[in-house]
Amino acid sequence: MAANLSLSELQHAFAEWLSGKESELTPHIKSHPLAAQLSPQQRMQIYQNNYLVSCTDALKATYPLTQQLVGNECFTQLARQWIKLYPPASGNIIEYGEGFAPWLTSQERLESLPYLADFAALEWRVEQTCHAELNESPFPFTELAEVDECRFGLLAFQLAPQYRLVASDYAIGDIYHMLQKQQVEALDFYRPQHLLLQKQSDFSVTLHPVEPLAYQFLVACQQQKTLETIAQTMAMDPSLYLQRFIQQGVLSRFVCKEV
Repeated sequence: MAANLSLSELQHAFAEWLSGKESELTPHIKSHPLAAQLSPQQRMQIYQNNYLVSCTDALKATYPLTQQLVGNECFTQLARQWIKLYPPASGNIIEYGEGFAPWLTSQERLESLPYLADFAALEWRVEQTCHAELNESPFPFTELAEVDECRFGLLAFQLAPQYRLVASDYAIGDIYHMLQKQQVEALDFYRPQHLLLQKQSDFSVTLHPVEPLAYQFLVACQQQKTLETIAQTMAMDPSLYLQRFIQQGVLSRFVCKEV
């Protein structure tokens, strides 16, 4: 190993090379009897191939339906291009893939699939929902009953951790169900959809369509806005949705935001 390269510098150069960036490492590779028939470049290529395959497989595991939409060959090309630009930031490959969906919008070859980035974003949210905490504690109705009526507008309600929100200008929920069922259906791809994702006890995720105003109410709750603020900004009576989503278990707790 060359004396002018520290261990950290060598590790950094190796990581750069794995992701496809230029890095001259072959002079620092020692020969080994078990690999004498391979050149330093060939030995390094084995590591790079294994790295790209592992990262590509991780993306395919997170975005299996997106892969179906574009085909395996196209997805593999896209994945490898993205991996070179955005290599894993940690050793936990399971968490790899955030940012892949919005990056797809920059790919001219995908212009015929304008909904693809939103669909991939849905798959990412589904994956994250799978790993979310599952809270089945009953809603604290007793504590709610103790809140003075004059302070009710200061309450902010929170979504249970097993729920996520996704919206799109395209029918991403319908596409998702179609691909899951492996059945081609006639769809209006340009129909906006608002979805509430729910993790189940078996780690599956259910997609619930919700109407736009209900979705906006849940977004406001997610942003920890008080009922008073929701009523003012959305020009609506929040109690219309409050009772519904408490009964469904979507809203699991609340806090009082004192002025």
